[in-house]
Amino acid sequence: MTNSIAKLSKTLKVKHYLKKPTLIFFLHISNLNSKNWLKIEQELFNSNLKYYKINNTLTKYVLDSSIFSNLTTLINGSLCIIHYNNAQTTKIDTKKLLKINKSIPIVCAKLNNKVYSANQLSSVSTLNYDKNIRIFNKSLKKMLKFPYFKLKNSNFSK
Repeated sequence: MTNSIAKLSKTLKVKHYLKKPTLIFFLHISNLNSKNWLKIEQELFNSNLKYYKINNTLTKYVLDSSIFSNLTTLINGSLCIIHYNNAQTTKIDTKKLLKINKSIPIVCAKLNNKVYSANQLSSVSTLNYDKNIRIFNKSLKKMLKFPYFKLKNSNFSK
């Protein structure tokens, strides 16, 4: 009886972490001993991050019945869910976050119900929506001006 209650509470906690925070990271923690994990816990605490360790069978069960069912192929061991204590006031630096510790690889991140791989996160400088839109706008302006300058310098403009 108590075993089923424990499973139910763990399942509800994982569902809460998938729904509530807008930004969460999934990390593999399968090959860590207690000394390494203690160092990682200290780094997470200093970075204003909270974590929750979950096992793979529970995670696969929860993800199969959610909109993130395609993530079950990424789960091959113990996982850790990491999120910020207060994401609105914290400036999120993706480069720093991806290099928290080399012994724990980031599998993916969930931002606003969209899942991004570690490769996608490494190419983004910030997770701030406004800054990304400004960068995109500047790049569009540069790309639109480029063909004009090319035509202006060619023989067709004479």
